[in-house]
Parts: sequence; C-alpha cells; structure tokens
Amino acid sequence: MQPPLCSHLQPIEDAMIAGGIIVHQHEAQCRFDARGISTDLHYYFGYAPERHPRDNPYGAIACRLCKSSPLFVLHPEDSPADAPLFPARTVGVWQKNSQIGS
Repeated sequence: MQPPLCSHLQPIEDAMIAGGIIVHQHEAQCRFDARGISTDLHYYFGYAPERHPRDNPYGAIACRLCKSSPLFVLHPEDSPADAPLFPARTVGVWQKNSQIGS
C-alpha cells in the first residue's frame, strides 16, 4: 500500500478523480499540464531503463515542502494521444487561485 499523499498533492489527486481520471495507488492515467504549477510543487518525467533506454516511462508531481510520495502521471511523450489532460482547460474542477497546488 502506498503512503498517503501530503496535503499539497491530495487536492490534485481528488480533482483528478472528480474529473473522471482513473487513479490507482497514486498513479493517474493522464497527462499533466505543468503550466501554472505552484512553485511548491515539482513536475518531472523520464525513463527507468531496464532492458532499453526508453523502458518504463514515468511522469510525477512531487511536493518540495513535504518531500512526500509523488503523484505519478503518464510520461508526456509516451502517453496515448487520447489520454486525458489534467487540468483540462475547459473543466473548472480544480481552479484555485489559477495555480495548481496553491
């Protein structure tokens, strides 16, 4: 079982779920739009190679304040074209001070 998310990341995961994005054990099946992200959060992505340099693509949102477990999202270049984008610009599920993680 994954440790709980910090109070800065939990609202993001909750909004993803409210927006219909599949989230299981802090892994969201969506792409992440990092524009407007709070400076308290850090978005990063890469690969965890095992057999090939492009094995195991990942994306993650981490909290700089708590250094808690990250919220994982799809890698921006290795995600299906129809994967949902969070936050969706047309959906106002989570718009708090127009900054993600504020």
